[in-house]
Amino acid sequence: MILKARVEDGKLAFEEPLDLPNGTEVTVEFETEKVPGPTVGEFLLKYAGVAKGLPSDLARNHDHYLYGVDKK
Repeated sequence: MILKARVEDGKLAFEEPLDLPNGTEVTVEFETEKVPGPTVGEFLLKYAGVAKGLPSDLARNHDHYLYGVDKK
């Protein structure tokens, strides 16, 4: 079941009345408007290839360099 609602004073105001007994558990999934501007990936892309002097296997063995686990 999909119900539409708006937030009013911190509470959900549903467009249609609900006939649910008290104590009914529900899951709320909400959508937000897209924020204008670059995505996180687009923002981070400007830093791609900027770091110098890193090991050539950093992507494959980042846990080794961060935490000391065995290399792959």
